[in-house]
Amino acid sequence: RDGAFLKEDMMYTYVETKTEQKKATEVCFCIMEQIAKKLRSKYKVKVSILPIGSQKVNLITKNEQGVFDLDYNLLLGHLPEDLFNNPKRLKDVIRGWCDMIINREYTNCGKDSTSSLKYIFRKKDGTMTFTMDIGIIASVKNRKPLRLIYDKPSNAYIWNEMTMKYDIMNKNINLLRKEGKANKLREMYLAKKNDSKYRDRKSAQILLEAVNELMRK
Repeated sequence: RDGAFLKEDMMYTYVETKTEQKKATEVCFCIMEQIAKKLRSKYKVKVSILPIGSQKVNLITKNEQGVFDLDYNLLLGHLPEDLFNNPKRLKDVIRGWCDMIINREYTNCGKDSTSSLKYIFRKKDGTMTFTMDIGIIASVKNRKPLRLIYDKPSNAYIWNEMTMKYDIMNKNINLLRKEGKANKLREMYLAKKNDSKYRDRKSAQILLEAVNELMRK
């Protein structure tokens, strides 16, 4: 893993201006739209590109170097049976296309191997600017959405049924905003992000805890 991903004693602040993230979101969307076009053309897959996490609720944070993360889901419907039954192959196909597009158009970029597809974008001098995470989600009739994950015990990629807790979280964030608690949520989330007790937790988990804590008050 790239050492810059280690939280350690990093302090976080909010990305306050739209221009700060506009170019990054344009880059990410351009890449994923090309992937979606290939999936639709070659496999007749129905594709939706969904911003998720802090980006979806306008709570993006950056570290002391100004690096921030943008998270997306590729929601795939009508997956061919051979791809659905072979999640690793599906990930390899999407990864290969991502690599090809990024290597052709964005020379200062690295990648990190996780269940999601993670790419690291850098300036010409090598300093990081932002990261892009792409989750792969299957939409199956009469079932909850399935996330493609790496299962350590079986050493294999599998489909894992998603919980609805983050959908509920997003609805609760809207409720908190209507109740005039938006600033309180921003303060609490950032405080938890900068608390050493939360260094090993993902941002989505921290945000979920902050939302649930405020909903109980």
